[in-house]
Amino acid sequence: MSCEAVSNPCYPTNTTAQIKSNSIICPACPEGYARLNATSDVCCGECVPVIGPTTIPPKCERQEFGAKQIKIGACYSNQTYLHTGCGGYCDSSATATHGVSLTLDHKCTCCSAAKVTRFNVYMVCPDKSKNFETMFPVIDSCTCHSISCSKDITDNGLVEVSESSGEAVLKRRRRRR
Repeated sequence: MSCEAVSNPCYPTNTTAQIKSNSIICPACPEGYARLNATSDVCCGECVPVIGPTTIPPKCERQEFGAKQIKIGACYSNQTYLHTGCGGYCDSSATATHGVSLTLDHKCTCCSAAKVTRFNVYMVCPDKSKNFETMFPVIDSCTCHSISCSKDITDNGLVEVSESSGEAVLKRRRRRR
């Protein structure tokens, strides 16, 4: 902190003392968020989700579960292989469209492997005469792929409400004779 004289036309001498603070005061981040370290070009830094129940899961990405031996029945691989997977969120939506019948336009994607490397794996069994070779995939990258997610509206538990009464509309199925 420092004290400096500043011009002020409201006082007869036209100067007053003013305290000058060089401290940066940043607003608090919302609950579940924490501030990243400030940089020279950004005073306060960005608020980002913290680990916990309010954390936004990562977009679809490759996950590693460690190098392990492969086991099939009583047989084991003669070396370890990196076990991988894909996980995280992908976008999905349902949009109502106009028309006589209730129609929803569904768009769905799921997190799945985009590139896979397959390894020849030699399996060693207790009975050496039954040793064999197999393949083991290691996921190199993941992405969100489009999938079919539309359902027949009558089968997915959707409740329709009448605009005029606000009451649920009951749809009865006709029996075939």
